[in-house]
Amino acid sequence: MPLPATFDERLARVRDLGVAWASPAFAAPWVAAYVDDTAFCARDAWQREVSTPAALLALPELAERVADGVRSGIVHVVVPRNSVGLTVCKAVVGAYLAGHPVHVRLPSGLPRSAPLLVALLGRHLPGVTFAPTTTRGAAFLDDALQPGTAAVVVYGDDAWIAPY
Repeated sequence: MPLPATFDERLARVRDLGVAWASPAFAAPWVAAYVDDTAFCARDAWQREVSTPAALLALPELAERVADGVRSGIVHVVVPRNSVGLTVCKAVVGAYLAGHPVHVRLPSGLPRSAPLLVALLGRHLPGVTFAPTTTRGAAFLDDALQPGTAAVVVYGDDAWIAPY
């Protein structure tokens, strides 16, 4: 499905995403899967992965205008294993609202929670695509550093980024 052409259309999608993110139908299984994948405690995971991202997606500041139209170039985002929700809200939604197609690499260490997030974002943010979970970080970055890329956003540990 193509990226919506206007800011207002993209903003409506993001606001719908915020409502769906906070809904018990997504939030409860997301937190349960995330806790299982990461061993974070449920209270911390709930705040980090549900309540804070949902609040960010509802901020009135999101209604600020940017020039309409799809930007040239894809924004590639490497998401860390911790603070997935915050990264999605900051990097993925920010690039999406600005009109960029977004390609995301989720960490391989989220076998239960990643499919839930992919399904949610797929329903709400047309134009956002995901690398297969088997894609290694180096291969994702090699593909990202090609003509047609507007930006590469990488979150993660300094220990593994240096070789890339």
